[in-house]
Amino acid sequence: MPLTALRTATSPNVAYTRLLYTVSGSEQATNPQFQYVCDVYNRDTNELLKRMTQPINPAGTATFDIARIVQGELKPDYNWKINTPTEFSSSKQGFEVKLGQQYATSISSSVTVYPNLANYQIYCNQGVIEPNAGAYNWLQVVDSNTLSNMPATMSMQADDYGTISAYVSSGSTVISQSFYNIYGTLIDTKNYSLTSGFDDYFWAIPISSSNPYWNYADVSISGSYDLKTFRYEVSNETHREKVRFAFVNKLGAWDYYNNYNPVRQTIDVSREQYTAPRVDYSSRVNNYDISRRGRTDYHNNTDDSFTTQTDYLNQTDANWLEELIESPSVYIQRNGEFIPIVITDSSYTANTNENRQKLFQYTINFRPANQPFGTWIPEYVDCPGPPPPFDPTLDGEITPYLWWDFTDSGSMVFQTTGSYTDPSSIYSVTSKGTNTGSLHRPANQADGSAFRWKPPTWEGEYSKFYGEYTVAPGNDNSQLWTYPHNSYSPPFPYTPDDIVLFISSSDFTMIHILKALEEGIGTNVLGMNFDNVSPLVYGAAFEYLNSAGTGSSTQYLSSVESNISASQFRVNDGTATLLTTAYSYSGSTRPWEANVLQVRPETGSYSNFGFAGRGTEATASIDTKPNFSYSGDTNYIDVGYPNRGNDFIISQLLYYSGSLTTSQIDRVVNSFKFSVSYGSEINSINN
Repeated sequence: MPLTALRTATSPNVAYTRLLYTVSGSEQATNPQFQYVCDVYNRDTNELLKRMTQPINPAGTATFDIARIVQGELKPDYNWKINTPTEFSSSKQGFEVKLGQQYATSISSSVTVYPNLANYQIYCNQGVIEPNAGAYNWLQVVDSNTLSNMPATMSMQADDYGTISAYVSSGSTVISQSFYNIYGTLIDTKNYSLTSGFDDYFWAIPISSSNPYWNYADVSISGSYDLKTFRYEVSNETHREKVRFAFVNKLGAWDYYNNYNPVRQTIDVSREQYTAPRVDYSSRVNNYDISRRGRTDYHNNTDDSFTTQTDYLNQTDANWLEELIESPSVYIQRNGEFIPIVITDSSYTANTNENRQKLFQYTINFRPANQPFGTWIPEYVDCPGPPPPFDPTLDGEITPYLWWDFTDSGSMVFQTTGSYTDPSSIYSVTSKGTNTGSLHRPANQADGSAFRWKPPTWEGEYSKFYGEYTVAPGNDNSQLWTYPHNSYSPPFPYTPDDIVLFISSSDFTMIHILKALEEGIGTNVLGMNFDNVSPLVYGAAFEYLNSAGTGSSTQYLSSVESNISASQFRVNDGTATLLTTAYSYSGSTRPWEANVLQVRPETGSYSNFGFAGRGTEATASIDTKPNFSYSGDTNYIDVGYPNRGNDFIISQLLYYSGSLTTSQIDRVVNSFKFSVSYGSEINSINN
């Protein structure tokens, strides 16, 4: 019978257990000096780590335990500051176990080794299986895809580094993170789907939001074993001292614990001394000297140690914190950096019964791994506070020529006559820019006309436009528009400030921020057109311009926003050829969108029209989207288009004279992204 392994350690596995390989079946077992051989290799480097030999036991087999070898090869991954899911590296290694035999022809002859008669592969991380868990192999005891025993509710400040780790088994493991502000409004989401390959079983996932004003986060890990949910809450107790521990838990991953109690520092001073004679025998004449020193320090050394107490803990929290006390690798986060420490507690009393130990807390004693530490400067809880207001001026650096703020009811005139007497029906919106021109309801929306479109409404902290498509008359759409000159007259008497001028030969940048409300098309938002030619026919313009060889291109506007794209094309409005760039800032689920249109003069003759839309809208129907358009030949802005579009809400509409830089556009959008308008409404672009 050939050599075989009766028992092998399963893969993936953990290092702190028994990794057993039982070998049997050699036909040479009766030869002199016979022993089984076990070689352990690093799978990545093919380096031989250790050769073990063992004689045959009375049962005719031999058992090798490679756990201590594996343990010596693993080190923590210092992946606290990652931005994307990161596979375990140093804390997870692959090993190859090659089984063989050795024997001689006599009891005195040299031994010949016959290695690699059977080989097995295994991947291990730094986890632990307790001796009384019921099995040696991790796959026999694992019951969760989450590599942590932490409580369901944790404390974490918005500026803390933190990760959560997952085991990715068969299928995919999905990690979802939702961040909320102090008003309970969702302001950011992060979603990751990880699938296992040949060896990528263990992953660390960052817990972080691009919005610094989150107050709590809900995190879930769903995989082949279970669904676990956790909540991370920001403490607002700014009077409390804070120390954040990071430690390798029993599953081989990093856990974090924020303690909000004072830290006491103890300094141990050790001195090395010698004793000089009282009389100075080296002087010519020895006189009495009261200041002459006998015992003298020639070397002083200080060692710092620290003590802190936890809050009172329930049994679940207390049992989890025992992993901090027992952890072989512990750090504290201070000033954005991680400092290695050593827990000095040699014993502790476990919380084994919540009925007997209702009020339970731990005293944690630790020393810095590198002495001396120096003076301990307390760090206190720092709350993000309420988000700032939206600032399209970038603190005075730029000034919008037109700024229609659809979150400010104070800049609106509401419908007071006719059929629509709802006080929330918007009649006009006044610009807060250097030009105070207004957007008005067009004349053909007036009562008694053939067309009766429903005005946009003020709904809490934003304006809503209705896009139900019906055949006129009796249309139920919403629209606001403005124009300086053509054959029509504005809907009511106006002043020169009501006139909005667009000079086609001048640079300008336009930004509007809105989101669709129709189910299933939450990211189909943008429509802009020039020259009033086939307004808002998505896709046709891109096809025409591409076939005309205009060099349509796509590029990233910002390295911060992962899904910001820009499309460039040229347009001639009959007066001048303009190079046009449309940027779309998009998100994940029901996002706010910031769409940017830049126009600047360029020589040459190209297509006589052009308009921009999201690339994903190339085949979509024009009747299913909210609309925003600017017409170059009649010089008007149109928000909400009669007969077209679905419901949407709008936040901001901005027009800047001149072409903003990429950085300025980025900062305007980020100002909006991190802003709060009135009450609880957060305007956030989620990526």
